[in-house]
Amino acid sequence: MNVSCVAVFGENVAYYCYSNPGAVGEPCPELPLFLQPGHAAAVDFEEIYQHAYADVLPRFRAFLETEQLVSAASTVTMMKSLRRFECAMSPLRQFAVFAVILFISFALHAQTSDPEYNGRKRSEWETMLREQQNARLRKVAVVALGQIASDHVNDATLTKEIMTLIGRTLKTDAAASVRAHAAGVCNSMAIKLLDGKSHDPAFVVLDLTENLRVEKETEVRREVATALGRFGRLSKSAVAVLIPVLADKDVGVREAGATALGRIGPDAKDAAPELIKLVPDSERVVRLAAVFSLGRIAPEDVVKASAALVPLLKDRTDLGIRKEAVMSLGFLADLSPANVQAVAAGLTDPEVDVRRATAQALGRFVGGLKVIEAELKKVIVEDADKVVRGMALRALCDGFGENAKDLLPFLVMRLAEEKDFDVKLALIEQLGVLGADGTPALPALRDAQKDPQVRIREAAALAIRRIQKPLPKEKPPEPKPEEKPAEKPKAGPIP
Repeated sequence: MNVSCVAVFGENVAYYCYSNPGAVGEPCPELPLFLQPGHAAAVDFEEIYQHAYADVLPRFRAFLETEQLVSAASTVTMMKSLRRFECAMSPLRQFAVFAVILFISFALHAQTSDPEYNGRKRSEWETMLREQQNARLRKVAVVALGQIASDHVNDATLTKEIMTLIGRTLKTDAAASVRAHAAGVCNSMAIKLLDGKSHDPAFVVLDLTENLRVEKETEVRREVATALGRFGRLSKSAVAVLIPVLADKDVGVREAGATALGRIGPDAKDAAPELIKLVPDSERVVRLAAVFSLGRIAPEDVVKASAALVPLLKDRTDLGIRKEAVMSLGFLADLSPANVQAVAAGLTDPEVDVRRATAQALGRFVGGLKVIEAELKKVIVEDADKVVRGMALRALCDGFGENAKDLLPFLVMRLAEEKDFDVKLALIEQLGVLGADGTPALPALRDAQKDPQVRIREAAALAIRRIQKPLPKEKPPEPKPEEKPAEKPKAGPIP
């Protein structure tokens, strides 16, 4: 560490910093005491330090000894607190007090910039990672440095320095196990690096991408693909490198690559053809990852992607696959009648989770549910699960979009007959959403205001207000008038 002093000259305040090397625990080195610019006398700082600390700072000792003075900001705060005592101090003591605070702050900063983990300092772990011939010990060093970065993630500089070293290890270390652990650290740090405030993890994604482009070891490729997925859309530059991973011989690598592309989202739409090829993969985890991703990458050909997923709805042996397929089909929202009817078949699935997912997915088929109106109404009336009934009701109304007013007679009838609290509440809410188009439902809603359930009465009152005083529709922004070109001056006689 460096022990520093600051010289302040003149009324306009010019600052100069001088430093001497020293270590925590050693006596303070001599420092220059400036009497005028360019002329200084060497001062035995140890004696001054001890006197100043013992006599001048007793009220601040607890603050200093609890290691709270670790940043420039806190040093400035302490100096502001001392200003009211300056008039009672001689110039030499003022210098001593200021120097003591700087000395302690630099010492504590040295400790925080080289934190310990498991009895070793960060610098020792870094030396081990760079110089140790034993791959097992380098692997331990990678894990230790990852933990230090995680524990001190609020220190952006320290975190970036460690992650830069981890990235270099990922690209250059000779041992596959060490590279795999380096990728694992990138994976575990992803969420903390994506806080959007103090970190820019683009360099980590770049290191992962460069590794995957040339990596041959299965274990490392799997870890790197998984880590890229954890960075989500930020990994969009890695799409071209991830697509070939889908053809890898290893199950885990194919699954990690497919999942990563789904987490990247629409920026990975170019991967759709290769993902479609994985839908019938012999390994369940790969099929599941491909189904998940097809629904999240917004492929340009939604008809082809949907056609690949529909057959999975008939697989009664795998609940997870059916449920994931329904959800992805909802995200794709292919409005062709055949596709809508195929998805609606899930409303009669024996598993309630699939029926719930189907009802939720159908709500995204805005403008395309006329062909299954009867099926949805039947579910709203007859399904044994009230959650399915409520979701089917919302899907029906959302799916009809601007034509939801055509459902008014059915909604009013169901409100009069419905016994379940949650479904009745959903019916009232949907009537309120109709706004002025829901005027014919006012008598039924006034009857609902007599319901013994307080929430039903409150919801009915709110729906009535929304119908009688509908929210104003947002007007489209008026186009700006086109600016007329400036008229050219007319030619006239030259004076």
